[in-house]
Amino acid sequence: MSRKRKKTTPLAIPSDELGHVIEEETGISLSDLEASLPGDDMPAAQAPSLPTSPPSHTPSDAPEQAGDSTLGHAKKNTDDDLQGMAEEYEGESHLGRIIASVMGIVGILLVVGIIVFGIFISRLLDARKQAEIAGRAFIGLEQSIANLDFRSALDEFPKGHAAIQALAYRVGQFRFAESIPWIGSSIHETYAALGVLDRMFTASQELLSLVSRVGKIIFRENGEKTFEAYMRTLSIEEKGTILRMASQAVPTLNGVKASLQLAIRDSDGIDQSRISSQLRDALARARAGADTIQSSISAWLPLVEVMPAFLGYPQEKTYLLLLQDTSELRATGGFISHYGILKIYNGEITLLKTDNVYNLDDRGERFVSLPPPGPVGQYFSASIKKWFFRDANWSPDFAESARQAEGLYYLEGGSAKHIDGVIAATPEVVRSLLRFIGPIRIEGRDYNADTMLENLAFEVREGNYRRGISETERKEIFGQLIARMGERLLEIPLTRWVELYTIVEARLHEKNLLLYFHDPTLQAFARQRNWTGEIRQTEGDFLMVVDTTIGTLKTESVMDKQVQYTMREDPDGFLVGRVELTYKNNGTYSDVTTRYRDWVRILVPAGSTLVSSSGAQISDDKPEGGTLEIVKERGTMQFGAYITVEPRYTKVFSLEYRLPSRIYERLKRDGGYSLLLQKQPGSAHTRFQGNFMFLSPVAHYAPFGFFNARRFAQNLDVFSDMRTDQEFTVQLEKQEDKK
Repeated sequence: MSRKRKKTTPLAIPSDELGHVIEEETGISLSDLEASLPGDDMPAAQAPSLPTSPPSHTPSDAPEQAGDSTLGHAKKNTDDDLQGMAEEYEGESHLGRIIASVMGIVGILLVVGIIVFGIFISRLLDARKQAEIAGRAFIGLEQSIANLDFRSALDEFPKGHAAIQALAYRVGQFRFAESIPWIGSSIHETYAALGVLDRMFTASQELLSLVSRVGKIIFRENGEKTFEAYMRTLSIEEKGTILRMASQAVPTLNGVKASLQLAIRDSDGIDQSRISSQLRDALARARAGADTIQSSISAWLPLVEVMPAFLGYPQEKTYLLLLQDTSELRATGGFISHYGILKIYNGEITLLKTDNVYNLDDRGERFVSLPPPGPVGQYFSASIKKWFFRDANWSPDFAESARQAEGLYYLEGGSAKHIDGVIAATPEVVRSLLRFIGPIRIEGRDYNADTMLENLAFEVREGNYRRGISETERKEIFGQLIARMGERLLEIPLTRWVELYTIVEARLHEKNLLLYFHDPTLQAFARQRNWTGEIRQTEGDFLMVVDTTIGTLKTESVMDKQVQYTMREDPDGFLVGRVELTYKNNGTYSDVTTRYRDWVRILVPAGSTLVSSSGAQISDDKPEGGTLEIVKERGTMQFGAYITVEPRYTKVFSLEYRLPSRIYERLKRDGGYSLLLQKQPGSAHTRFQGNFMFLSPVAHYAPFGFFNARRFAQNLDVFSDMRTDQEFTVQLEKQEDKK
């Protein structure tokens, strides 16, 4: 019996698009390709003719005689066998036709694939130039960011973007072939890579468009003058426009940053082995450029958010300036020797005036009736009856001292009627800026980072006296220095702004520069970065040592100090802290150094209870017998004592206390312990050593900021130079870990 032939499906040649591309590139039409395929209308393959009767032959071994019935039966069997053979041969012939059709389809697919791949490769080779242009565009953008000069990027970057878009259009014509094995994966990965590049270009160009709008104001369509030259000639209104645009640019910058982060993430998923080397290179360069842009946005975006308000947009800002002399150490950095008023409107300094602090205190003495903090009159000088502006920074919390300074400034008749914030700086800030801008010459003397304090002190003590300058004007040389430094800073090239920001940021982290703002947004921004000098809050252990010296001349500059903190876990179920302070006076009795007289405060977690202390003094001539002043303030317990150190002598003051139960309970609950070591602003020459003794082995620790650490089973020692605030965490082994 015959088998039915299965209908073969002709190859579905895709779309007029493929036909157009193939015929355009090769001259072969799809109709020619289709005509070569087997179908239903084609004749079946011719099978060999089969005989209708058995072949004529006489077998040598045939029997000579056979009955009629035997011959008839044999003939019937032969006919049946021949019929079966015919049907089997017809089936095999039909299977052959199917195989032939399949082989034809595969052959045509191979031909089409080779043609498509050849055209695809040829177009990619033609697009090598576009890929190289795109790669160079991102190299140029990186250089523009590094040099903060976007004028060349504004011209060249759009060309790179256009090249990528043209290349994407070419490759897009082959997306119909993505299902073809091997060839399709190359097309797919190439198109994906071009999509990533396009998104990187789009986001980056959005940033450049923003820069272009600002540049139209800054450069005024003229590339001949430098940025610095134009900044000096911009009007207040033009500067205000720039600050307004910066304020409005925050959402755009956030969007650019997010787009680049997504594009960078997607670029990691591209199989670069399936794309051309030129495209790989362009993608790598674009990836590097996108990394640079998004990291730059991350670094500068917080400043862009707050800078307009800080620079007096849209309302003028007035800041009270404090210069704190660290050679006479006070709670927030040093004795307030100078003060000043800084007014800024639309990014332009409208007033910068500094003055000797004694001029303000002398003029306002009759208005002051507030008594000084208790220890000042009790230990330092009974003649000090009033709390003057120069002593405003008594509290170790700078926000509190800043508010006190504002109040005393108003009380003593300060000229500013409104203050928006307080900025305090130590001489280290001035020194670092002089290193940056170079020496400044004033009245025949050079002031540089190394000689600034020496020359300034000479002018105050002798130079002004020789020139007949009055007592109240003797320190005005510092005001001239600040004014000249301000002028020089405005002249620095734009390419050095990042370096300047790095210098300022370092002084902020070291607490040589402190900020306080009435604007909640500005204050929150500064607090988040630990620039406010406030007493920090923590759930763990806390330690801060604060020295306040009065009547010690410049002795602080020759002191060596060490803070040794021992914390031990007691078997009876509590934690004990012990602080041992060692002071060494390397000075002599002179007109610069003398006996070191200090009101020291040790700040520990609130809820701590005193166990013992030693070294507190009653007066200068009684080295023992003094009592502690215990005060709760700003979430801490403060232990205060008076101590003195004679020249060439060493003094040790110690304090032992029990830590609050909440810290011990956390240690027992999850094996965790942490210490926040807060630096006193303006302090230097202080070393820290911590010894921690637990009842369980130490599993691991994180000495963030500590320059050395040693672990001994259940004990841990750490060491630091205390240049910045530092945090220290310990994790003990749990009982189940031991099992």
